[in-house]
Amino acid sequence: MPLLREIFCLVLLSTCLGAAAQAGPYKAAADRLAAGLPARAKVAVLPFAYIGGPDNSRGGQVLAERLAAELAGVKKLRLLERALLEKVLSELKLDAAGLAGEAGARQAGRLLAADFVVVGSLYRDNAGRLEFNVRAVETATGRIAAAAAAAGVPADWLEGLPAFRGGRMPENAVFKLCW
Repeated sequence: MPLLREIFCLVLLSTCLGAAAQAGPYKAAADRLAAGLPARAKVAVLPFAYIGGPDNSRGGQVLAERLAAELAGVKKLRLLERALLEKVLSELKLDAAGLAGEAGARQAGRLLAADFVVVGSLYRDNAGRLEFNVRAVETATGRIAAAAAAAGVPADWLEGLPAFRGGRMPENAVFKLCW
């Protein structure tokens, strides 16, 4: 029985350490960005450009979501909800490509009444691991207030899934029927 308990503890420990290691680059980037931003700043995280990635990749969205989740844990910041951001972008007929430049990011930030927008890019190296670079851009001036980068991040999301029309996932009709 003690051997079984030890095996269970080792499996549990390795699972926890693996999850912590996965959050590591995103948390480190969020902390670095937050350190360069003033308290109570309103922040919007835009989808990231995926340089050289597959056309149907959601890598830029996944990375932005993970970074936003870490920024949401920073008490000094006020993070704007992504659903609001997507609504504004769809009304403006903009997508991640149209926001890749700082001018587009500033425009979206002003429309959202955000003090800062977080923009970034990711790149896949020959080994299949990612490098990402993020910047917090002040919407009033276009000044880069903070930046962070990480290399060797695993691409652990599914690629090659069929794209949804308009690039957005449709409302879940099954959920509506069941609940």
